[in-house]
Amino acid sequence: MKILLLVITIVLGMSSCSKEKTDYNALRPTPIRWDFNNLDGLAKDRPDMIDNYSLKDGILEIFTRPDTYDRIKFRSEDKAYVQGKYSWRVFVPEMGTGDMASIGCFLYSDDQHELDFEIGYGKETVRKSLNATDNELVVYMTSQGNPHHQLKTTIQRNQWYNLDIDLELKDGKYIATWYINGNSITSRELDFGPEETKFYVFVSVENLTFMGDHIPAQRNYAQFDYMEYQYN
Repeated sequence: MKILLLVITIVLGMSSCSKEKTDYNALRPTPIRWDFNNLDGLAKDRPDMIDNYSLKDGILEIFTRPDTYDRIKFRSEDKAYVQGKYSWRVFVPEMGTGDMASIGCFLYSDDQHELDFEIGYGKETVRKSLNATDNELVVYMTSQGNPHHQLKTTIQRNQWYNLDIDLELKDGKYIATWYINGNSITSRELDFGPEETKFYVFVSVENLTFMGDHIPAQRNYAQFDYMEYQYN
């Protein structure tokens, strides 16, 4: 009996050590920067996506049409991205008053494992709750699940912004922190980590119902200077 207990103890100890020695750094892909001089390393989210975009002087402009529910999204070719720092430089324009249009910079694995920046005019009820001025738009920073987390704030129209999502690890699980122009806005420990969840990296402009009070009445757009993945 003593020998059996000794063997079980050794096996359990080896199992524990194995878990502790997981090399999470080995899961990380090579750092990459998409400069939008071309679409190398990027894919349309859907093969049949309409061509509502242009490339000029290293700027990717994506737009949606009025009176539609256009959803225009580009993503990294690989679903390979784990802990590290994700950065986007994006120009946020005027955007139509009350339009259901959203500028997106986000990480996506599936509908329950998604981390977002979404920027738009916002519903009037949301704008009032944030005391948004005429010169401001609404920003959602969201973990769509596991667990759900969301914070809303405002930013000025017609400006360039640096947006970051930083994914650190704690006991093999992600801690996500959202930054605007280098300022930490919100953070959340997540219930999953790199062993089970890797991400695509996205940019988008979409006519989404949660971001306004009516179908867009004008052409809405955003300009993207780059998106980047690097080690933290």
